[in-house]
Amino acid sequence: MQAPLSARGRPRRTAPSRLRARARRAAAPLLAAVPLAACYASTPLATPEPSPGIRIVAELTPEASVDLASRIGAGAVSVEAVTGEVENGDWELYVIRVADASGHSVPWNRERLVLHRSALASVQARRLSRTRTALATIGTIAVAVLVGRTFGEGGVIGGTGGRGPGTSPVH
Repeated sequence: MQAPLSARGRPRRTAPSRLRARARRAAAPLLAAVPLAACYASTPLATPEPSPGIRIVAELTPEASVDLASRIGAGAVSVEAVTGEVENGDWELYVIRVADASGHSVPWNRERLVLHRSALASVQARRLSRTRTALATIGTIAVAVLVGRTFGEGGVIGGTGGRGPGTSPVH
């Protein structure tokens, strides 16, 4: 017995088939986001003054947090930025984000901020970790394959798009 056809001439999907299709559509963007997020590792700076172009996370001193409130926001405790020139203890930073004590992070668009080194309690270099990123990507692929097999019909990778075996799309 053949399944009833939809208005487009395709076989109607059953409720479980529709559920599997929704799950695949919901899972695909989430799985794609993991490797795109990449994995960073924070390490101490190799030199007392970074060269231009180094991505850093700088913890502010309590005094600097109060002094900078009108420029970067009240309660700011850390700044993630790309370094520019360093001259006489003044660090030119191109700010990527500012975080407060509650962990709330506000993205910036690489706006320029000059801070004296004494305003920074600690500074860490942030570098892309190839190992962590590779492991995250491999894990994402493994999860995609498992989701595909769990929800049937090949799922996220190599699926038939819910049309079932032996059918072809109607154009």
